Amino acid sequence: MGKNEGVPMKRANFHAANTVLMFEGGGMRASYTAAMASLLLEQNITFGHVCGISAGSSHTVNYLSGDIWRTRASFTDLVMEPEFGGAKTFAQGKGMFSAHWIYEEAGLPEGVLPFNFEAFAQNPTPCSIQAFDRDTGESVVWHKEDMATLEDLMVRVRASSTLPVVMPPVHIGDHVYYDGGLGVGAGIPLQLALDSGCSRILAILTRSKGFRKPVDDIGASAKAIANSYHRYPKVKEALLTRNKRYNAELEKLEALAEEGKAYIVYADKMAVSNSTTDLERLRASYFDGYNQYQDQLPEILEWALKAGGNSSYIKVMPSAWNRSPHATPVAYSPARIVTFCLMRRFSPKSTRMPISCETQRPESMAPRAPACHQGTAGYHYAGSAAWG
Repeated sequence: MGKNEGVPMKRANFHAANTVLMFEGGGMRASYTAAMASLLLEQNITFGHVCGISAGSSHTVNYLSGDIWRTRASFTDLVMEPEFGGAKTFAQGKGMFSAHWIYEEAGLPEGVLPFNFEAFAQNPTPCSIQAFDRDTGESVVWHKEDMATLEDLMVRVRASSTLPVVMPPVHIGDHVYYDGGLGVGAGIPLQLALDSGCSRILAILTRSKGFRKPVDDIGASAKAIANSYHRYPKVKEALLTRNKRYNAELEKLEALAEEGKAYIVYADKMAVSNSTTDLERLRASYFDGYNQYQDQLPEILEWALKAGGNSSYIKVMPSAWNRSPHATPVAYSPARIVTFCLMRRFSPKSTRMPISCETQRPESMAPRAPACHQGTAGYHYAGSAAWG
């Protein structure tokens, strides 16, 4: 059980103007880091800039839309939808993960996971995401001004998240794109963070401390995948060199942390892979992240205060920090944790009931009505639904 268990958490109402919030990619490992985006929204903690690559691009836009419900569901409950993907969609050429549906259909106003584009557009915080140009090998960076419509946003987040082999490439204009993790940073959007103009970086990673990718031998399957792109030499080269480039980028980030210019939040208890689609495991992963981040948040805010952050809440000290009433008690096992509710709409094409709350769930996890609240920068986080 966490050291601050059982007492309601005060909202921080904190704006870190000189800090960029940076989300690493990682496929379905983002079920863990989605909890950080949720916690920051619950505590009304904002930043000078937000950036991400691949799955981190979803976190970026979800966070800026202020929608806690969507932030969680994107990497947990969405896998329950039959359109999400699998062998059938792969055979149809739609990908093992049905990317067009996930990114360009589910988020429509009538979709199963509608994206609050109005709230995103009204949020004054700038952002950046990255994709990889299949033919030139260049990393393309898109900013908020490149996402003037919901359609512009969704296709770019999809492009940033399009893993080779498991998803078909994305066409935007005359260019064809793959996952931004093939480009600069190899999945760690450090360059986006450095280009943000902020002096400090809060880095949310999907790997544990000390992790490094194998370099001497990347593995037979990885080589086979790379060689399958012989028609696209830039993609092949990026796949073959990605591990080495990832490790180098991580070392740069850790050097910045040593200098006090970055704070790295590692994933202490990552129990899923980038391709996990088991709902119970993904839900448990989310709560593992949530519990870790709540214990770590006081230290993060103290670090951010030193960078000139502005808080309407008295300085947060670890001894005074209390758990959010929205948190799942650590004492519950994953088998009980997976019973939490996510409020979502029916799919017009689906006759299945929305994900239900089982009788075993703790009473504290009952859903409550969506609520809007005023952000520190003066805009509204709209459509956020939390279980209370």
